[in-house]
Amino acid sequence: GKQTEEEKEEYRKKETMYIYNDYAYQFFREQYEANTDEARRCRSYAEYSEDGVMKGRWESSYCKTIGLGYSPLRDNKFCEYARKKGLNMKVLLEMGLIAENEEHPGVYYDFYRGRLMIPQRDNYGRIVTFTARAINPQAERKYLNSKDNLIYKKGTTIFGIDVALRVAKQTGKVYLVEGAPDVMRLQSLGIGNAISCLGGSWSKEQLEVFSRFGCSLCFIPDRDLPKQG
Repeated sequence: GKQTEEEKEEYRKKETMYIYNDYAYQFFREQYEANTDEARRCRSYAEYSEDGVMKGRWESSYCKTIGLGYSPLRDNKFCEYARKKGLNMKVLLEMGLIAENEEHPGVYYDFYRGRLMIPQRDNYGRIVTFTARAINPQAERKYLNSKDNLIYKKGTTIFGIDVALRVAKQTGKVYLVEGAPDVMRLQSLGIGNAISCLGGSWSKEQLEVFSRFGCSLCFIPDRDLPKQG
């Protein structure tokens, strides 16, 4: 059908956001592979190798397959990168990739600092957001997620769906686990039909994605003790 000007503008903005996420992905990947002390700490946290040199969470080749990245701790390097690429800072702000100084409007800084960057893709393989895991065990918040925007909604987006949907159609079941790292652990072991949400609870919209294919939903909780109440 015929699109209104508003619909055309929304479509163009969505496409811009997908492109900007690809730029962010390239930046975070370069920082992850950099020859710096903090990048090495990030790789040491994330990767393990058969020779035992690195004792992280996932096999090294899988970390490259999924495309793990790193956000530097200081100097607002992503903002600097975005400006050099000519990216629209207001769109990046809307996506949650950068933040704005409340006392000085128009002054931007990197929202993610010193964190392992995990790309989240939709069922078409496009990056819709990143979930950021703190490397510092003393960090106040273990995970940071993007705010909702035109291409990412926390209540409808599913981590791991780009892999899990194909496998679930074949196996007839899907494993719902606690978080993105648990999905990655199972995927790295060859169990592709694992998914998680990037929030505290599952929504009806998320679960209905798999119910349409008649899949059994298997919940696998983590080892944390249930909170009182």
